[in-house]
Amino acid sequence: MELPHPLPPESLYNIFNPESLPFETTAELEDGQEIIGQQRAIDAIRFGIGIQHQGYNLFALGPNGSGRQTTVNLFLRQQAADEPTPDDWCYVYNFEQPHKPRAYRLPPGRAVNFRDDMKKLAEELFSVLQATFAGVEYQLQKRALEEELRGIHTEALEKLREESQGRGIALIQTPNGFAFAPLKEGGEVITPDEFMRLEQEKQKKIESEVGELQEALQRILQQIPNLHREMQKRLKELNERVVEFTITPLIGELRQKYGDLETVAQHLEEVQKDVIRNFEAFVQEEEQDGRQIIGAMMGLAAPERKASLTRYEVNVVVDNSHRQGAPVVFLDQPRYQNLVGRVEHIAQMGALVTDFTLIKP
Repeated sequence: MELPHPLPPESLYNIFNPESLPFETTAELEDGQEIIGQQRAIDAIRFGIGIQHQGYNLFALGPNGSGRQTTVNLFLRQQAADEPTPDDWCYVYNFEQPHKPRAYRLPPGRAVNFRDDMKKLAEELFSVLQATFAGVEYQLQKRALEEELRGIHTEALEKLREESQGRGIALIQTPNGFAFAPLKEGGEVITPDEFMRLEQEKQKKIESEVGELQEALQRILQQIPNLHREMQKRLKELNERVVEFTITPLIGELRQKYGDLETVAQHLEEVQKDVIRNFEAFVQEEEQDGRQIIGAMMGLAAPERKASLTRYEVNVVVDNSHRQGAPVVFLDQPRYQNLVGRVEHIAQMGALVTDFTLIKP
C-alpha cells in the first residue's frame, strides 16, 4: 500500500483577491430572481401559463413561507411583459336610448385621449357658441326675422285701418285690445250720446259695417298663432344653420384625429346633431326667440329650456395608456363588485338616479 504524500501549504487553500469583485459591499447587489430547487413546480407553472385557452387555471399549494406567490408572480410578470397590451374601455352617452350607454373598445391609450378631447370640445363650444349668438351678424339676421313678423302683423292692421277710415270708422287700440268707433265728418269720434241721436237707418248701417270690420280684425288676430309657428320654424332653421356652421370645424378636427375608429366617428356625428338640437345648453343667457314677440302680443312668456352637458362626457373604465404588456392583477377578495364593477347612484329630489358616468370598474 502506497503511503500518502505530504502536501505543501500552498495546496491547502485558494488565494482570492477581493479587489476583483465589481462592488464594494453586497448591499450594492440586487436580490436574485432565480428559484432554487422546486424544478417540478417551476415546470408546472410554465406549462400552466403557456396554455392559451379560457377555462384553465393554475393552483399553487404548499406550506407557508415556501415562496408560492413570489414564484408564480415572477413567472407571470415575465410572461405578461411579452404579451400585447390590452385595449381600453369607455362608456359614452347613447343619444337614441339614454338608458343603454354604449361601451367602446379603443386601442391602448386612446380612451383617455378621447375623454380629454371631448372635455376640451365642450369647453370650446361654450365660448364659441356664446360669442356667435352675441355677435352682430346673428343679431342682424334675428332682428330681420323679428321685423318681418312685426311687419306682417302691422301691415294687416294698417290695411284694416285704411279700410275702416274709408267707411268713416276709426280703429282704436285700447288697453283691452282693439275697438271700432264711427267718425264725424271732421274726423272726430262720435260719442255714444251722439250715436244714439242718429237716424235708425244710419245706426244700423254703422253697426253692420263695424260687424264686418270686427270679423276682419278677428281673422287678423287669428293669424298670430300661425305667424308664431312660422317664426319659430324659421328661427329654428336659422339657429341650426348658425350652430352647424360654428361647430363643424371643431368637431371636424376630432373626426380627422379619430378617423381610424369607426365607433368614435359615429359618436361624433351624433354629438354634432345633438349640439345643434340643444345649443341652448351652451349659451348662458336664455335665447329669446320669436316667442318673445308673440308673447308680448298675447301676454305669454317664453319658457326656459335647459339641457345637461353630462351626455358629452366619456367615462373611461379601463385605461392601459401607461402599461407595457399584459396586466397582472391581484385580487384578495374576489367579490361580485370587485370582479365586474358597480353602478353608483346620486340622490335627486328624494330619488336615486344614475347615468353612464357613474359606472365604475
